Amino acid sequence: MAIGTYLSVRSFRLIRTMGEKITALHPINGFSAETSGAAVITLASLPFVGLPVSTTHVVTSAVAGTGMASRLGAVSWKVFRAIMLAWVVTLPFCAGMAAAFYYLLNIWM
Repeated sequence: MAIGTYLSVRSFRLIRTMGEKITALHPINGFSAETSGAAVITLASLPFVGLPVSTTHVVTSAVAGTGMASRLGAVSWKVFRAIMLAWVVTLPFCAGMAAAFYYLLNIWM
């Protein structure tokens, strides 16, 4: 994932959004967000828990959480709302596309 982000043409857009547009990140904020994100992902992936979590969702939420820890106004709610809308739209869209491809492949094969 890191190499893909590094090589991506849009990587600076992603990095700028995560590091500047959601909230102003300082080293302590970044450390807190990454540590809490790692803890959530580790706990969710334990064998007896086994929850499917998205690293993008976890880290984005952690970055917003570090902004909220200083004050609620530190988070750009317009940017965060746009990200959440993209998450809400992505899930049913991908499910619909998968169903359509399954249906077409089932007819074809």
